[in-house]
Amino acid sequence: MINNLLILGAGGHGRVVRETAEAMGCFERIESLDDNSESAIGRCKDLKRYINDYSYAFVAFGNNNQRMKWIKEITEAGFQLPVLIHPTAYVSPSAKIGVGSILCSRAVVNTSAVIEKGCIISICVSRS
Repeated sequence: MINNLLILGAGGHGRVVRETAEAMGCFERIESLDDNSESAIGRCKDLKRYINDYSYAFVAFGNNNQRMKWIKEITEAGFQLPVLIHPTAYVSPSAKIGVGSILCSRAVVNTSAVIEKGCIISICVSRS
């Protein structure tokens, strides 16, 4: 399996996603697709062109509707959705984290919390 990550979005949240993935140290190569960034290797609509070079794809859009739309697109294209957890985050052993979610630096996910698919956690989550 190719252990490369393709990030959709190279803006502010995309940079947070990239730094989190880099801090995890588990991807050989990390690149971005973005319609408005010169640092990206291509446009989001060209996603399927990269399936042979990247096993994983992650949607880094802050807009919930766009994020879920693109999660569906990358899943249908055959990419795997990783869970990204910054090394400084704490996750309770009883918590459940859905694919396509990110736990940013110093995030805390407490006992029995359930994080669904495609969530962004940046501070703290507790079961209520």
